[in-house]
Amino acid sequence: MSGLNIGDRVELINDIGHRYHSKIGVITAADQHNVPVLKEFVVKLADGGEEFFSGFQLKKPAATLARRLRDSKVSPFMSGLRGGPGDRHMIFGADDFDLHLKVVPTPTHKKVLGQLSSRTTVWDFALVTLLVDGNPRETATTDNFGEFILQEVPAGHVSIEVLVPSHCMVATFDA
Repeated sequence: MSGLNIGDRVELINDIGHRYHSKIGVITAADQHNVPVLKEFVVKLADGGEEFFSGFQLKKPAATLARRLRDSKVSPFMSGLRGGPGDRHMIFGADDFDLHLKVVPTPTHKKVLGQLSSRTTVWDFALVTLLVDGNPRETATTDNFGEFILQEVPAGHVSIEVLVPSHCMVATFDA
């Protein structure tokens, strides 16, 4: 597949994905051969492994924009939930999963604590990426409970991209 670059979050195609515990990862290096279809990529998988893949073995799932379902900035009944009064709580939804975010102010920046949940599926090692101006700033991996932390979130318009096999969800808000 053409159009893949270092830093892209990708999924392994079905033919090869069943061989690995984690089917998603981040491209960390690329090796261009004389024949474009033979372009190879190093992918750091969400479970920590690192493997070489040909471009045709990787795909970038289409992103779905998540809807904001709750926001303590707008709905005061959520304030103080799981934290202090200065914390902001948001819930986003897309397809069959929810993304719960808590934005915590610190003296120099903000921190986002989150949890990915679903009624139908349990994902090991979802990739969660903070996007600032559309560019990846920080990537975290969910734990067994779907929880993650993004340590340095700047003020302003940001997006959080969540990648699981066959799904990519993007939640956008002002931090």
